[in-house]
Formats: sequence, structure tokens, C-alpha cells
Amino acid sequence: MSKGFYRQLAKTNMKKNGKTYTPYILSVIAAVAMFYIIQSLALNPGFENMLGFDTMNSILIFACWVVRFFLVIFMLYTNSFLIKQRRKEFGVYHMLGLEKKHLAITLFWESLSVLVIGLFAGILFGMLLDKLLYAVLIRMLGFSVPLGFFVSPLAIGRTVVLFVVIMALNYFYDIAQIHATSPIELLHGTDMGEKEPRAKWLLAILGFILLATGYTISLKIEDPVSALAMFFVAVLCVIFGTYLLFTAGSIALLKLLKKKKSFYYKTNHFVSVSGMMYRMKQNAIGLAHICVLSTMVLVMISTTSSMMFSMHDILYTRYPMQNMCYVSGTSRSDDQKMIEAIHQMAKETGCDVKDEIYVRGCIIYTRRHGDAFEADASAMGTSAGVLFCMNLEDYNKSMHTKETLEPGEVLVYAAHERYGKDMIEIMGQDYRAKEVKKAPCNGILASYMSSGYYIVFPDEAAVEQIAEHIPYQYDDCFNELRSYYGIDIDGDADQQKELYKKIQKYPSTNMSSFSVENRNVNEKSLNALYGGLFFTGAFLGVLFMIATVLIIYYKQMSEGYDDRKRFHIMQQVGMTHEEVSSAIRSQVLMVFFMPLVAACIHTCFAFPMIRRMLSLFNMRNTALLAGCMVGCFVVFGIIYVLVYLMTARTYNRIVQE
Repeated sequence: MSKGFYRQLAKTNMKKNGKTYTPYILSVIAAVAMFYIIQSLALNPGFENMLGFDTMNSILIFACWVVRFFLVIFMLYTNSFLIKQRRKEFGVYHMLGLEKKHLAITLFWESLSVLVIGLFAGILFGMLLDKLLYAVLIRMLGFSVPLGFFVSPLAIGRTVVLFVVIMALNYFYDIAQIHATSPIELLHGTDMGEKEPRAKWLLAILGFILLATGYTISLKIEDPVSALAMFFVAVLCVIFGTYLLFTAGSIALLKLLKKKKSFYYKTNHFVSVSGMMYRMKQNAIGLAHICVLSTMVLVMISTTSSMMFSMHDILYTRYPMQNMCYVSGTSRSDDQKMIEAIHQMAKETGCDVKDEIYVRGCIIYTRRHGDAFEADASAMGTSAGVLFCMNLEDYNKSMHTKETLEPGEVLVYAAHERYGKDMIEIMGQDYRAKEVKKAPCNGILASYMSSGYYIVFPDEAAVEQIAEHIPYQYDDCFNELRSYYGIDIDGDADQQKELYKKIQKYPSTNMSSFSVENRNVNEKSLNALYGGLFFTGAFLGVLFMIATVLIIYYKQMSEGYDDRKRFHIMQQVGMTHEEVSSAIRSQVLMVFFMPLVAACIHTCFAFPMIRRMLSLFNMRNTALLAGCMVGCFVVFGIIYVLVYLMTARTYNRIVQE
């Protein structure tokens, strides 16, 4: 046979299987476009001169790998559905004289056609969207959008390579399926008789244990750093638990219902349980996919959007004053000279001082055991506590309060969560803890991933005594008292920057170290981090949403072909058309909305852990996070219902054929 015959046969096959090939080609086009866009953004030179470029670039590169990994799995899944629906067609061709090698050649031309169409249309569509998304991202980060149109040859090359590999994997999978199946099995296609699924109790129990473990981790872990470290463990437990419960747990539950004769041997229950058993056997993996993807969409978009909406609070927590000076190796008199000099600089810029804070104390990196804190430099960045010790006079002046302390008592303020204990032990010394709700916020301490605690002692002598007993951890002057001075002025942005530049030039003689931070200067970098996270979360959320819609469409088609046979069989055994329609409709609705309900439960249990992790990034607005999650679920639920209504038409057409 000539090569033209196989090309023509491939073309005819694709037209004849339009119901399955059209969404498959559209999914390839969408996948190509999404991958090209994220690659092009990561390679766009327009970010290079932007403040916070390194942060933004790292986030986009991470997103590229996530998208790459996801697309390989997703395209393999959609292809497996396509080849399943065409088994009977291949059987007919085989009976008409085409050998398996001829089918392989035909599949090659089909795969090549899909690849060419997908790459051409996907890259073209991606180029059109790339400029729009680049402009959105730039505006989100607070920069002006440059003119010009960027096309990345490297992004095109990487996209072509990835999808050539994906389509090659799909092609070899299809060939393996055909060669591993006998001609009779191919001819019968999906009509082969199915055995009743067996209950796999061990897998069902394991799934329940894994899911319970993931939920328990989320609910029980209180420390934010530990929550961050254990997050992926909890995620893996929930994902594997979800797959096991959908595949094995659902069958086990239905088997239990079947054994209960008083329940099972009723017309409605008999039909529903029997139908659901086979339905879950065929669709459990797809339903688990939908559940996991839905949970990812809800978690990613709600968390990143809540961080974006709370940018103002996060900025003012990290940079509590317009200018914040960090000084070590000075006395109080030296600090007073510095403060007077900075006041003079403010006058030179034509501004008055609105507010200022000054505290003097020491930082201790510790390991926490219950209510005991032991100095340990190696604990930095772990599930530890960073203590900032200061005296009561500085605290009251900075906070404009009149707090008092009894002998043996200290004020305690926890930066990330409540301390919640009556006693606190610091380096072997016990104190009564009087918890307060606010402290003179130290931007450096707020930036630590470890839990931060402000400890207020009665006087500076007590602070000095603590500092003297700090072991040398990094350098010889580590146990010195350090000074923190913040100032706000009433000037505009230019005047604030001018003051910042003047403070930077302040002579650092008689100082071990001197540094200054400015809120306006660092705002762009913070926008790059949180704006980049929001964009990436939204981008991946849209990608997973598209994947969810396509999986739902394929699931509805697959169930339509299966239910068409069941529909006729149940009518032949005496059930009316209305009874059959009602039984199948109730099963479809139950199966369809099961992943959405499970995703909602997963998200609710994930909320405590997500809240604690976000506190590490100074996002502590619990009400906002909860509102974002509820809002995302409502919007996602509406989209989910609309997808059901649209795909239900395809399902009904197939069933009634």
C-alpha cells in the first residue's frame, strides 16, 4: 500500500471520530499555548531591569517545571481515553485485512497530524496571549508596560521538543495497546463483558489511614515552620488517600450496602448500587483526577489571591516604619546622637517627624521545648523561636502604653501566633508570662521564617544579664545589645527617598554594624514576590481548570457509551423508560459532584495548615483567607455546574442514539 493511502485513512479516521478527536486536538492546542506562554515569560528580557527580577524569575522557572510535569501526565491520560474508544474501530480494520503494522502506520500519520496542528495553532495562540499576560504581570508588579512584541525562539524550541516527546510517548503507548490485544478483543472494543469488581479492603483501609493522616497533620501542627515542612507530606497523604478511596474505598462501601439485604433488594437501591459499582470501577481514576485538580485550583488561587489582597498589611508588617535603622556596637548616648542627626536630615528635606520608635535589646536564636527556650544558633530557620528581648521603658515609649511588670514577670508578644502559656523559661530562668497583643514591630524579626517572640523585661539591666549569657554563636559581638530606630515623616515619596539616602551616608564610626531599610524602596521587591506568586497561582489554576473540564468531558462521553447499553438492557428486563432515566440520572449526578464535595472537604481541612504557613509570609488576616477560599469555591462551583450542563448534552445525545 502507498503512503498516500495511510495518510488518507488517517484523515478519514480523524473526521469520523470528530467527537473524540476534536476535544483532544483542542487540549493539545491549549497545552502548547500554556507551555509556550510560561516559557516565554520566564525568558522575557523585559524583566531583567526590574527590581525583584531574581525572585520573579525563580517563580516562573518553578512554574515551567510544574507545567511540564503536569502536561506529560495529562496528555498521556487524555490519549488513553482516545485509544480506548477506538478499539472496536481497529478491530474492524484488522478483520478487513489491515495488519497491526498497518494500523501502526495509520496511527503515526494521525499522531503527526495532531502534533503539527497542535504546535502551529498552540504557538500562534500562545504568542497572541503572551503579550497580554506579560502586560498584566508587569502592571500587577507596579511597572509601566514597555512597547514592542517579544517572540522567544528558545521558548518555541522547548515547546516543540516537549510535545514531540509527549506525542511519541502517546504513539508508542497506542502501539503497545494494539499489539497486546487480540483481534477479537479489538473487535469487541468496550463491549467486552465486565466482571463485578472485587472489594480491596486493605487498599480501602490504607486510603482511609492516609487521608486521616493528612488531615491530622493539618489540624494538629501549631508551629508555622513545622507546618511548612510537613505541608508536602500532608499533600501526598491526601492525594494517595484520595486515589485509594475513590478506587478501592467506593467499591468496598458499595459491597457493604449490597450485603445488607433489607437495603439492597429494593428496586431503586438494587439498580443504584449495581450501577454505581460498575460506574466507579470504570471512572474512579478519572474522578480522583478531578478531585485532586479541583483541590489544587481552590488552594492555589485562594492562597495567592489572599496574599495579593493583603499586600498592604504584609508591607507594613515587614517594613513598619518608612525608614528603619539597625545598629550594633553603640551606647544609648551614641544612639541619641544618631537620632538627633536623623531629625536634622528630616528638616533638611523639608519634613517633620510624624512618628518614631526606638528600642534597644538583643536577639536570641533558640530551640523551643514546650515553654522552655534554649539558645542555639543552629536552630535558625527550623521549628524554633527567635526571641527579641527589650526593656519595659522602651516598650511603653514606642507603643504609647503604660504596661507594668511584677517581679519575675515579663511581657510576651508572639509575632506569628499566640504564645498561650502562663510561664516561659529563657536560658534556664523561669518567668511568668503576661501576653500582650502588640509590640514595636521589628521588620527584620518579621522576616524570619522561625516563630518570633518579643520578650519585655522590667529594665535594661535584666536585658543585659540575658545578653551576657548568650553563647557566642556567630561572632564575638553577637551578645551585644543592638538598637532599632524607626522614623516616619510627613513628606512625599521623593522626600522619603531623599531622607533614606541621607541616612545611608550616616557615619558608621564607633558602630559594629549599621544598616537602614526603606519601605518605598523595598515595595517593588515585595510586589515581585507576591505578585509573581499570585500570577503563577492564577496561571496554574487556569491550566488545571482546563484539564478538569476536559477530563469531565471525556468522562461524560465514556459514561454515555456505557450507559447506552445499560439503558437498553434495563428496559428489556421490564423497567420503564422513566425508571431507567431516573436511576441513571441519579447515578450520574452523584458521581459527577462527588469530586467537588471531596475537594471542598480537602480544602476545609487544609485551611488550618495554610493559615499557619501564610503567617510566615506576614499574611495573618484569617478572615480574608477564609473569604478568598469561600469565594473561590463559589466561583469554581458555578463553573463546575456549567460544565456539567454543557457536557450533559453530549451525554444525553449518546445515550439516546
